Amino acid sequence: MAFVSYSKLSKKKRREVDRAKRTTWGSVVPVTKKIPSDKIYNRKKARHRQGEPPDAGFSQLPLQQASANDVNPRMMQFACVFAFRG
Repeated sequence: MAFVSYSKLSKKKRREVDRAKRTTWGSVVPVTKKIPSDKIYNRKKARHRQGEPPDAGFSQLPLQQASANDVNPRMMQFACVFAFRG
C-alpha cells in the first residue's frame, strides 16, 4: 500500500490513526497543582472556625507557673518597657 499524507486521508482513516497514536498517562496526572499559601485569607477556613470558641487552640495547652529561676531579667526589662510605653 502506498503512503498517503494525513491531510488526504478520509475522516474514518484519520480517526484510526489518531486512536493508534493516543496512549494513557498511566498514574501520572498532567494537571499542575498549586499549594495554597497560608498567608492568604481563606473564607472556607474562616467559616469552619466560626463554631469554635475564640481561645480553643490555647485552652488545651498546659500552663506552667514560672519560678524565679525561669525568668530572664533582661526579658522582664523589655516587658516593662513595652507595657509602659502605651
